Amino acid sequence: MYYTIYENATHFKEETFPMLLKNEAANNLLVGNILRLEKSPIEGSFMATVKDEAGNILVIAVHTPPFNLCLYTPPKAKAQEALQFLAKTLYEKKISIPGVIGEDETAETFSLFYCTYTRQLSKIIMRLNAYKLTTVNAYQAIKGSLECATLDALSYLPYWQEHFIKECHLPPSSFDTIVKSIETSLENERFYIWKDNHPVSMVGKGRQLKNGIVISNVYTPPYFRNQHYATACVGTISQRLLDEGHDFVALFADRDNPISNKMYEAIGYQLVGYTKQIHFTKN
Repeated sequence: MYYTIYENATHFKEETFPMLLKNEAANNLLVGNILRLEKSPIEGSFMATVKDEAGNILVIAVHTPPFNLCLYTPPKAKAQEALQFLAKTLYEKKISIPGVIGEDETAETFSLFYCTYTRQLSKIIMRLNAYKLTTVNAYQAIKGSLECATLDALSYLPYWQEHFIKECHLPPSSFDTIVKSIETSLENERFYIWKDNHPVSMVGKGRQLKNGIVISNVYTPPYFRNQHYATACVGTISQRLLDEGHDFVALFADRDNPISNKMYEAIGYQLVGYTKQIHFTKN
């Protein structure tokens, strides 16, 4: 068993995509990050595999700071031994990570070993369902329309995004950083709003995949909830993305939020995987 760091994202993609694309929607975080790193390196990031002596991949790992380490273990692989090997290797190389995200068992197994070596504590931050949509179901017409957000939305979207980050337990950012990020997304036409006389819900075009695309940042302020605005927002952008030629649309949903899961499934999203996000803290 051996650990390999990849300097070339294209080489890494060629080695890992045959596995990852078998369930591209569930592996959207890894697929999207690899494609992103192929376009532009990120300081402090790394791409790695653990292989057996025959050269078979047992673990795929990608880290893009400040986010958690993303992991994948193929079915029927000697995952436990390989994840222990990876955890020990990162510890010995003094590679620090804030947490891990991956399929439930993969994330939990790695966390157990990594925290044993580093003497840290682990905490499950979110349990996520991975969804994939290829056809949008008919749903009740909702008053309003979907609009591509413009720079005028800087008067409220950063505040919505700040609350979205907190609700999703994402790495905290300064408000100035949020504003700059939103501004860049608006300039690239990646934020959409549902408007019923005024903005009531938002959704973002997320990671571009090889065959599909991810939507994210689905958020409706509390005072506009329970009026099906998010259903209209997600359903409309999903159909639009399919019409643009994407084979599918993917998203993550909080497993412990039955309302959002029910909404996505009603729209036509099908469950394709389970993911856990685990954070590490000093003991």
